[in-house]
Amino acid sequence: PTVNVEPASSPTRAFYNHMFSGGKMPTWMGYTVIKYPTDLILYQQKLFEKKPDVLVEIGTHKGGSALFFAHMMDLIGHGEVISIDRSHDKYPLPEHNRITYLSGRSTAVETLESVRAMTAGKTVMVVLDGDHRRNQVKRELVKYSEIVTPGQYLVAEDGIMAQVGMGDNPAEAIEWFLKKTKTVVQEFPERQFMLSC
Repeated sequence: PTVNVEPASSPTRAFYNHMFSGGKMPTWMGYTVIKYPTDLILYQQKLFEKKPDVLVEIGTHKGGSALFFAHMMDLIGHGEVISIDRSHDKYPLPEHNRITYLSGRSTAVETLESVRAMTAGKTVMVVLDGDHRRNQVKRELVKYSEIVTPGQYLVAEDGIMAQVGMGDNPAEAIEWFLKKTKTVVQEFPERQFMLSC
């Protein structure tokens, strides 16, 4: 795919700037969720459709999305969340019996070994939403494409950074990865609602 940069006055850029300025991020049960509301609905749809045994989330931040995923799994009656971040000391995180927090660099050997051990024999969906720099997302796409199981999603968040004119972004990593892989097929569920990260 080609990366299109939206004009400065585009609705996409305006919505992005609005969402990421001055405390306008949504919350889930009191915990900040750094996701567009449309994306939360998409995640609900895909979790219900795919029913993974495990959702591996890279990038915990304040824990709102991990809690959202866990609550969706409560409603579905199936699944668990592994949420990975370099450190979980910055913010008080939500506790839930479906969430396991794993501290460490997402592509460190120890982290990957832990994730593989915790997901062995299970169906796995992966959401990359941590460090959005191109080279880090490249590493995560390569490593976590080996962990996500056939028929599940490997989501690389914030490709929109390219559309709003920000360089060194996930879209560049995605484009590179899709040229290299023979096992991952690109889909565009986000087109359902037009506005998506």
